[in-house]
Amino acid sequence: MPFLSLFISLLITAIWGLNFVVIKYCLVETKPLALCALRFFLSSIPFIFFIKRPKTPFWLLTLYGIVMFVIQFGLLFLGLFLGMPAGLASLLLQIQVFFSVFIGIFVFQEKIRLWNVIGCLISFVGIGIVIAHLDSSISAQGLLPIIGTAVCSSAGNLITKKMGNVNSISLVAWGSFIAWPILFLLSLFIEGPAVLINTILDQKIDFWIGVGYITYLATLFAYGAWSWLVTNYPLKAVTPFTLLTPIFALLGAAIFLNEPLVLWKIFATILVLTGLTISLFGHHVLRSFARFD
Repeated sequence: MPFLSLFISLLITAIWGLNFVVIKYCLVETKPLALCALRFFLSSIPFIFFIKRPKTPFWLLTLYGIVMFVIQFGLLFLGLFLGMPAGLASLLLQIQVFFSVFIGIFVFQEKIRLWNVIGCLISFVGIGIVIAHLDSSISAQGLLPIIGTAVCSSAGNLITKKMGNVNSISLVAWGSFIAWPILFLLSLFIEGPAVLINTILDQKIDFWIGVGYITYLATLFAYGAWSWLVTNYPLKAVTPFTLLTPIFALLGAAIFLNEPLVLWKIFATILVLTGLTISLFGHHVLRSFARFD
């Protein structure tokens, strides 16, 4: 992989990691559904007027927008709002890989391999360490929405697989267009009209910089650049970079949000990422050993 592509890969994972920090910061000023609605409004308008709708059935596009954007990101923002630290939220979301494995087994009749089991066990020990250190009711309340986010991410992968090869920027823009009216109505009825008005009309410049970050950098630019990488390079060369996302999130949270980077967090991160690495790339390792023999 050339240096420029390597740099873009690292930049994307850094943007996605710091995205958790920025969301957490913006949620100090507003509530989760209102922020989510604003994000997806700006991700769709005016882009849908210039980008063609993805070539997929409308019902499937609607399902994608609801599962991936309304439910998944609604739960993510809610979990962060309820007190889940940004760095740990990013780490826990990595378990969506295992939910995807389970979906592959039960839906597509894919075979489970020994390295999948070993990877799951190692990662869930790390997750157990995180759960054991939930030291307040607020953080515990924030845990369930984050787990739900991981489940939705796996379900979204299933929907994306059903769609086939579609333009990722078009999918994000049109999926956002489906999502934001639903989120707007949910915010209106659950959080109240005053929250929406305050979110749009009574915010400082740093809030809008944060909204711009999570909308244009983390959503449109990062997804578009990632699609370009996946198109031009083998998945085995690109996928490992996603494992760096929680590293950037944990470091960013420690620097900008003063979230303590204590020893148990580091240990849990090592376990989760080790388990993910084994589950994702165990077959490559075994194949290498077999070739060596």
